[in-house]
Amino acid sequence: MSQYSVRIPADVDREDTILAGFTARQVAVMAVTAWCSTAGGSPPARSFRQSPI
Repeated sequence: MSQYSVRIPADVDREDTILAGFTARQVAVMAVTAWCSTAGGSPPARSFRQSPI
């Protein structure tokens, strides 16, 4: 048996934060939203707009 002790955190059910206190899921949602609201979302949006002739 080993003599080393390992500390187990009390918050094992808590999600890990990866960026500025946000979880990976929250960062992914923000990234998709940012992409859709910038150039990434523009080409599909252009097909719904009427272009003046």
